[in-house]
Amino acid sequence: MGSRCRWTVLITAFFLAIAIVVVAVVAVPILKTLLLKKKLKDDLVLEKGQTIYDQWMRPDVGPMYKVFTLYNVKNADDAKDGAKIDLEEVGPYYYRETRQKFSPNYTEDETVEIGRAV
Repeated sequence: MGSRCRWTVLITAFFLAIAIVVVAVVAVPILKTLLLKKKLKDDLVLEKGQTIYDQWMRPDVGPMYKVFTLYNVKNADDAKDGAKIDLEEVGPYYYRETRQKFSPNYTEDETVEIGRAV
């Protein structure tokens, strides 16, 4: 009887171990996905006071600089008559642009409409 009882315990333990492995293989990815979705939803909601909101309103890309060089035609009347064009360089002119969003409007379908200040 002792041998039969031992085999019953071993077979029960074996099937219990297989059941635990199967549940772990199925449940862990599902739980991981659910937890990740919850974390993303919590962290990516644009509400005042959250770090992501401040970063979204004022992107940390720094100012953008643009350089323009313009030219004046010094002899416009003569150039119309076919003379060689005499150009005078004016500039360069520098333009600095910083971007910032303002007046976020939260809609019913969970989107945000914004104005943009340049």
